[in-house]
Amino acid sequence: MHIQTVRNAPYGGYLNRASPRILRSFGRMTMSNVNLKTALRLAENPAARYLLAAGIVVVVTFACYHLRPPLSETDIIMFYLVGAVIAAARLGRGPSLLYSFLSVSAFNYFFTAPYFTFRVDNPSWWLTFAVMFFASLVISTLAARLREQVVLATRREHEALMLYGLMKELAASDTREAMSASLIGAISRAIEAEACIRYVDGALFGALPPATAPRLDLSIKGLDKTLGTVSIPDKGLLPDQKIMMETFVGLLGSALARAETAQAAQQSRILAEKEKMRNILLSSVSHDLRSPLAAITGAADTLLKSMNDNALLESIRHEAARVTRIISNLLDITRMEGGHVRLNMRAYDPAEIIGSAVGACGDSLKERKLSLHVAKDLPFVRMDGLLISQLIQNLLENAARHTPAGTAIDLSAYIREGSFCLVVSDNGPGIPKGQEQEIFNKFATYGHGDRPKGAGLGLAICHAIVTAHQGRIYAQNKPEGGCRFVVELPPQLTLPQEPEAAHAE
Repeated sequence: MHIQTVRNAPYGGYLNRASPRILRSFGRMTMSNVNLKTALRLAENPAARYLLAAGIVVVVTFACYHLRPPLSETDIIMFYLVGAVIAAARLGRGPSLLYSFLSVSAFNYFFTAPYFTFRVDNPSWWLTFAVMFFASLVISTLAARLREQVVLATRREHEALMLYGLMKELAASDTREAMSASLIGAISRAIEAEACIRYVDGALFGALPPATAPRLDLSIKGLDKTLGTVSIPDKGLLPDQKIMMETFVGLLGSALARAETAQAAQQSRILAEKEKMRNILLSSVSHDLRSPLAAITGAADTLLKSMNDNALLESIRHEAARVTRIISNLLDITRMEGGHVRLNMRAYDPAEIIGSAVGACGDSLKERKLSLHVAKDLPFVRMDGLLISQLIQNLLENAARHTPAGTAIDLSAYIREGSFCLVVSDNGPGIPKGQEQEIFNKFATYGHGDRPKGAGLGLAICHAIVTAHQGRIYAQNKPEGGCRFVVELPPQLTLPQEPEAAHAE
């Protein structure tokens, strides 16, 4: 009768009478919730989470049972739904499903007549149980999904912060040692494991894990090659952790490639500055030497005209002329590389240019047998006549310098697939294998026996002249011995019209 009277009394009346009990019960429940939070933080395995889900049911049931006189069945259901939210938010989807089932069972056992039994006399309670279960299930599912999203977002934020920190450290590092130390530190902070970095040149950073221990080996990729390997202990790494490790290693590879590129660029700048200073020096020295050499050559020529058969004066004149050619070549190569040469493009008859160049090489070719094979009816070609003549002279002098006296030198000119071709071939010892392209570099020399090597500028000038005409030049050894130099000018320089039309242009 007392319980019935309390339930029928006004809400404010029985709340006042039950206030001490309510406060004590809520106090116990609050303390239980505090302990529950601590337990939830300590739970790290699935079995513990399921036990905690059952514990939440016990706590809610205990609290509602002691608050039962002022609380109605609807209020008790609300308490169970609050517990469902807590279970789903803290424990996950599986434990929240267990909570939904246990909460309905506890509500049936303790709060529906007949009490302390699972028997149901009023059929309407079945609908209440179903609604309570599905409501708890929906709330648990939504809360669990929210919890998963929060956990995922927190993990992604943590990964992003770690990636940002590693990127800052790598950007501030300029040596491989510092970058390797940054990666090892980032991996240690991420998965609490010490990684080992092995580079292809044998450098080792970090502690090498035992060969029998499970590990994750990731390659460090540079721009176009593999730089090394990172070995990470694999103590049950999750898929997203493996992806994060791959990202870490990728950042290291990018940083190493960036440092290598920056170092190469710095070296290129240094080489460019050295080349610029060398060109300035050569140009200055060449200008200063041309006047006295011209005076020496003129004096030798004058003495030779007044004195017959003087070998010493002839040697002076020859060597002075040789030094003059070297200085002229130095001036030409520095002007070409400095971009100070502008082509005087006009239509020329290739036969005339070839004849002029051969005539200028009379002294160099007087002990050689020169054979000319110039195709008939060659079209006019747009070119810088002076530079192409110098090109032919350099090729002929180069062939004469590297062949014994009395050997043959062949000069051919023809049109092939619309391109104007010049070929200078000899029967000398040929070009050392593997240097067919290097001989066009500045100061690159080669020789055989006691023959002089030259200054190494003639072929470099030839390459610069052909490049200015947008053509190509290459060298190759002949199967029967000797070598040939081939010059090809692009088809757009060839003019098919008659000579008069070409001169009119």
